[in-house]
Amino acid sequence: MKAKSGKPTFNRTKVLRRHWFKVIAITVGVCVFTSLIVVMDVKFGREISLQKQSVGFEEGTGQVITSRKESSSGKRRTVKPKVEVEFVVGNHTHFVTLGTTIGLSASAYADAVLARFPLGATVPVFFNPEDPSEAVLERGVRSIDLFMILFAIPFNAAVIVALLVVIGLWKPTRLGSRQSDSSPFTRWATALGTSTVYGCAALVVGSLLCLFGFGLFTDLHFSVEIMWGAIYCLLAASALTFLMSLFKAVRAAPSSLNSSSDRAARASA
Repeated sequence: MKAKSGKPTFNRTKVLRRHWFKVIAITVGVCVFTSLIVVMDVKFGREISLQKQSVGFEEGTGQVITSRKESSSGKRRTVKPKVEVEFVVGNHTHFVTLGTTIGLSASAYADAVLARFPLGATVPVFFNPEDPSEAVLERGVRSIDLFMILFAIPFNAAVIVALLVVIGLWKPTRLGSRQSDSSPFTRWATALGTSTVYGCAALVVGSLLCLFGFGLFTDLHFSVEIMWGAIYCLLAASALTFLMSLFKAVRAAPSSLNSSSDRAARASA
């Protein structure tokens, strides 16, 4: 189908009907990927929430019954510490573990953790008196917890971009339609979508640089204050990128609208 100007226009409904299998496959893949990232976020969130609550926990003692490294197999070998402590509250025995959710390539970090919790040693344990199963070996939010946030940021940014792609696939508008291009809603939606992609790209690049820098130059020995500062700077840079992209898109929208109107007028003439 061709328009009066001789330029072809594409109907999104026809595209969906012709490539329905690919569109559905992409949508299902994005949904599965999003679900996995949500599960990871919930796990990280629970761990960090427990660390924050531990500031008000009671202190007891326990015995280290497990203290070892866990290595992964594959091309990129990672190592993470595994510490398990047994402690007694009343007549009940409880267990608490210390470790990282993901493996890290920095073996020195695992060595430092295991040195503080040697096998058979008696160490402090901080537990919730109302529910002793909620226990930690270190009070407060740790730097490694914030490192996990940096690790999760690129995946969450990828989820946002992937969801925008899926929304674009299913959006019931006509591709190449001048009427949709001149719609204020379409212009704002396009500007917001493009700015969000740029903001997510800034998040991904910034978080990867932080992960590389902390892992390479500090060997994962850094303070909580430095980690909070890195996260705040990263979010500020992403927000600034989003606002600058949105401002540029909004400023360019009237000129692009006028040029498209001029082309339409010349075509009709």
